[in-house]
Amino acid sequence: MELKRYQQSALHSLSRFLTRSGAKGPAAAFAEEVTRQEEEAQLEGRRLEPRRYETPFTDMPDMPYVCLRLPTGGGKTLLATEAIRLGAGFVRKP
Repeated sequence: MELKRYQQSALHSLSRFLTRSGAKGPAAAFAEEVTRQEEEAQLEGRRLEPRRYETPFTDMPDMPYVCLRLPTGGGKTLLATEAIRLGAGFVRKP
């Protein structure tokens, strides 16, 4: 099944976040991705809601934690399976 443009965009954002998380930590990676998205939205004349990075893993601050927001009927289940496949490539092996 071919993903829609906004689904592909969400996965690309997730991939960039995961890639940067490994190098800079999740909070810095999140800040960079938010900045990139805000710049893109500004060029398109859109305004995004403010976002900040929070993690429930207080004892593991380097554990990436993120939520993808999609509209109702946006294919969240399909995107979840793609995200799992994508995220598996970033798992550190001991």
